[in-house]
Amino acid sequence: MNAFANLLKDQITVKSKDGEQSATYKTSINASGSGHVATVFDETFIGTEGSILLRTLPGGREEAYLIQQADFSPGLSGIPPHWNLKLKKGTSLGQQQQEAQTRHAPIININNSQGIQIGDQNVQHIASSLQGLIEKIDQSSASPSEKNEAKGLVAKVLENPTVASLLGGVIGGAVELLK
Repeated sequence: MNAFANLLKDQITVKSKDGEQSATYKTSINASGSGHVATVFDETFIGTEGSILLRTLPGGREEAYLIQQADFSPGLSGIPPHWNLKLKKGTSLGQQQQEAQTRHAPIININNSQGIQIGDQNVQHIASSLQGLIEKIDQSSASPSEKNEAKGLVAKVLENPTVASLLGGVIGGAVELLK
């Protein structure tokens, strides 16, 4: 019998990094400095650093804690074996853990291809769209003065310092079409 059992008022489960949920354990979660701590008197406890500890609250709600550190103690004269946990409280930790697991570098395989550009902030598409717009203006049935006015508006946008700094050198081809 654990002499500390009457002090363990909280029921917890652990959600591992791969999403598996553990059995229920008894503990007592307490504030400590800028974080929280808990002790689990169960040698089979499966929590590891990075796992999410879920504390069941009255009414069935859950409170989430990130396990920052999990240290096992074999016990000592009257104190049974146990796990000492350092925790960080958070309401969206489960979602953060899931997002962190899905965030990884993409794998891109390219074979026998030319003219490839890869990037998250790709402005090549914008330049291509502007060139397409200018070509459509030229091909339209509008009068020459209306075409020149439309092209002048596009040129004005491209001359704006903010737009020019965002699009960089890729606007050169679009500017050439405006001449």
